[in-house]
This record gives sequence, C-alpha cells and structure tokens, in this order.
Amino acid sequence: AEALMLNNNPRRTKECIDHLQELASPNPPSYVYRGCDLEGAHPFLDATTRLAIWAPEEDTSDYYGRFQGLTLGAPGEREGGAALPAPEPPEGVHAESFARLVEARRGGYFEGLLAIDRAANNTSVVFLLEWQGWKLLFPGDAEMRSWKTMASKGLLEEIHFLKVAHHGSENGTPTGAILDEILPAEPASDRERLALISTYPDTYHGVPDDAVNGVLRQRGVRVVTVCDEVQPGGHVELSFPADGGAIRTTAIEAQAAVGV
Repeated sequence: AEALMLNNNPRRTKECIDHLQELASPNPPSYVYRGCDLEGAHPFLDATTRLAIWAPEEDTSDYYGRFQGLTLGAPGEREGGAALPAPEPPEGVHAESFARLVEARRGGYFEGLLAIDRAANNTSVVFLLEWQGWKLLFPGDAEMRSWKTMASKGLLEEIHFLKVAHHGSENGTPTGAILDEILPAEPASDRERLALISTYPDTYHGVPDDAVNGVLRQRGVRVVTVCDEVQPGGHVELSFPADGGAIRTTAIEAQAAVGV
C-alpha cells in the first residue's frame, strides 16, 4: 500500500513536472493528449513523416472508472503514533456480520489504490511515428483500459514495430480483435515486424510474461528482449532501412565507469 501511495503521490508528480519545466527553460515541454494541436511540438516536418497521438484522452477520468466509497482505513493505520484498534460492533449488531463489513471496507482501500495505479499507467502517452513506410508504435505503460479506449475511437492501424507496453506484462499487450488491428496474423505488407521488450527479469512477478511474448511470435513478429541482449545499463539500437529492408538490431553495452 505504501509503494502504491508513493507511486501516485500528486505532490510528487507536480515536483517532477516542475523539475522538467525548469530543465527545459525557457522552452518548457508540451503536454499532449489525443486531438491536441501538435504544430511546432515536434521536429518531424518532412512530408514522409507523420506523428499521431493515440492516447491519453484529454479528460483522463475516463481511465479511473467508478469507485466504491467503502474505504474505512488500512489495517495497521496509525494515529498519533499508536495503532488504531479494530472497531467494535455497535450494540445490537451481530459481531461476525460487522467484522465482514469492516473487512470489505478495508479491502476497498487496496482496490482503490490498485485502480489508481492502473489508471496512472493508462494515462501514458501513446504515439505512432510513421517514416518512409514504417509505422512504429510506442504505447508507454498503457494497459487494457487505454487499449480499449483507443479502439473505441477508431485509432488503431497496422504497424511494423511495437515497443511492448508495460515492460512485457500480461496486461500491457492487447489480445483478440485489438491485437488483430495492429499486428494481424496476415500482415498487409511483406516488411519485417518487430516487438521490443524493455524489462529486467525478476523485478516484478511474471514480468516479462512468456505467454504474451508467445502470442506475438505466433503472428510472425520478431521479439527482442533488451535484458537478453545486453547486461544491465546497456541498450539496443534499432535501424529501419528507408528501402524497407530487414530491421537491424545492435546491442550496446554500458560504458565502464572511469575515475572516481
């Protein structure tokens, strides 16, 4: 619970935004959403290049859904340094039934935090970059709620490159009809298709998810996982030939530290 609260601390978010704006002064960054005016916000000016923002929505409350107002407080909650005692049932109220009610309300605390955490991922910027016939999709940490919203807006189109969302977790890559839209089993062109997973094993349980990777491979997509290519601190460079040839991958190991 503490980790979720820290990860979704609005005060910390404001501090991060303020820091980014200070770094970029006097030209602060642009904050984008689907349908925003991108003129002057990117360097891709030639006629062969297109940048499209697929997500998030301007009103990000769409990703939060509905919450049940049941929260009573987390177990172990403290007030003035002392642990709060478990509430006693009022006179005339069945003790076991009251205990179940308290437990349900406490459960709402964690469910709410998890929903907020998922919503934060779903407000990731998702953008499509098209260049020389290549279509490259970068969905950030988008999870299923965001994918479904993009599908409902009619934004999805077939792509050649997918930066796999949410580090390859089971809820980062869409399935079924949504996946058919972006990476169909029968592609429209003969260009190579590649999915890149930026992740580190054993950081989170089940990430990267083998089943997700398997579905992509079954569709003829080449899957590259960064941690399989380089040691921690390194990265993988991708080259997309203008003539539509095979995508080139180059493993770049981290530079050794020099001096103190």
